[in-house]
Amino acid sequence: MANDCIPFKEEGDRITGKVTPAAGATGKRVAVITGPRTSTYVAAGSQGAGLVADASTDKSNVYSVGQATVAGVRGLGVFAFDVPQNGMATIIREGIVPITAGAAITAGQDLDVDAQGRVVPHTTGIVIGTAMDNQATVGNDAEVLLLLAT
Repeated sequence: MANDCIPFKEEGDRITGKVTPAAGATGKRVAVITGPRTSTYVAAGSQGAGLVADASTDKSNVYSVGQATVAGVRGLGVFAFDVPQNGMATIIREGIVPITAGAAITAGQDLDVDAQGRVVPHTTGIVIGTAMDNQATVGNDAEVLLLLAT
């Protein structure tokens, strides 16, 4: 049909992106889009090895992502593991996940993001999740039910 709407991506629990900032990204921190999709080649021995610079295939034309560096930003998801610059990252978008706490958190609180990609109690930013348990220690994992925009 002439006007079929075929989504670029369907809602899923994980997406892949290429980390573009020089600082790389830390696992269990909030991910954001950092620029347009990019073609890439990933060398042997690296996460995503063998992806080639061919924009006609989804495998090589990946999202540019980085760790959140602005408080209150809309999150894309959570990095599943540490990733260096130009590395391929898995970003978790659904479920109850561990995210590094940037402040003391109480179960049931709405959470947003601080300037280091950690979760903090909601004040003025965009809510990305709900705390499922208490976490009193900054830097420890908070259990977060992700409530990301779709």
